[in-house]
Amino acid sequence: MPFEKALPCPHCDGTLTCQKSANGFIYTCLSCGGAAINLPVLEHANVDEEFIRQIWRLARTSDATKNRECPHCLRSMSVVAMPLNSGTLTLDICISCEAVWFDKDEFEKLPQKPPPIPEKELSTKEKMALMNAELDALKESKEWGRYPPDSRLNTFLTILGFPSEENADPITKFPYITWGLCLACILVYIFNFNNLNAINSQYSFVPSQMGRLGGLTLISSFFMPGRLIFFIFNMYLLIIFGDNAENKLGIIRFATLILLSHVAGLLVTAAITPNSNNHIVGPSAAVAAIMAYYALAFPKAKVTICIGFRWHWYWPRIPVMVYLIFFVIFQFFYFHYYYFRFNYYYLNSNFNIPILAQLTGVGVGLIWGAMAKRPEKAGIAEE
Repeated sequence: MPFEKALPCPHCDGTLTCQKSANGFIYTCLSCGGAAINLPVLEHANVDEEFIRQIWRLARTSDATKNRECPHCLRSMSVVAMPLNSGTLTLDICISCEAVWFDKDEFEKLPQKPPPIPEKELSTKEKMALMNAELDALKESKEWGRYPPDSRLNTFLTILGFPSEENADPITKFPYITWGLCLACILVYIFNFNNLNAINSQYSFVPSQMGRLGGLTLISSFFMPGRLIFFIFNMYLLIIFGDNAENKLGIIRFATLILLSHVAGLLVTAAITPNSNNHIVGPSAAVAAIMAYYALAFPKAKVTICIGFRWHWYWPRIPVMVYLIFFVIFQFFYFHYYYFRFNYYYLNSNFNIPILAQLTGVGVGLIWGAMAKRPEKAGIAEE
């Protein structure tokens, strides 16, 4: 900020007038034509930076007689003599407030900054190499989780614990099966919201009662919602992975994969735990199969997850198969934690996480994906 009081001129009996320039404030004497300019203002002007460093260094070590007083702080200013091509330039510098006094026409003698060196024009090949290097650096930083997903919605979902799909193939056909199954499950949940325990008990699959409702529970259990958090998660995973899987497999083979994995998961569970009275609900086995097939069918695709540590967020990109393994392990430990610590609750509401069905679904999806790759290797086009 400029001084509001009148400043005395170090050279004559006049007073300094504050003038605002593009680089800052300059205090000029209308009587003698001198000017007081602070070093920061000189640094912003077109004055050689090395020259400014030299006069400041000499001012701090100068032993010359100090005749003039600084107009700002009234302390004696150091006298600095700098040799130039046109002769010697003598300046008065205050080391307290960094003010430099210029007599008339002395400011115009200051050496100017050298012109900038023009950048070398890169060839097309060099430009392409530079662009590829920048893309590789950006990709590497994304892989290590430095950047969130491109969409704000996906960023928000990953913070909530949902994965975000990366490098997925474009969808060329509308996924009727995927969205149809999601819609059916949602409608079952909405229309039976006030009676979920009863509807789950009636149409869920119980290993010790395989023939219940004439075997209908092998199919009806797919649409039973169970706990809300797992219902939402299954629907989300079915949508983000199911559309690509359906687009690649086609409607018939995709529907067959879902039916086969779901029924196989229930039958394996019944074979291993034939006396269990737990009620198994939800499409977890089918979703696990779709994720396993997706991991083999789209090896370049990844998912973005969010990891929070001390209020710092990271978004690493991991292969779908790695995410599937962690997903199954998490549900396995979640089930055992709640089953063994809160067994009294499960006696009243045995809608458990079908871990055996999920593992079976993973196996079905991997086998299906491996078999689907054989025609591709043999050069046979898919449907």
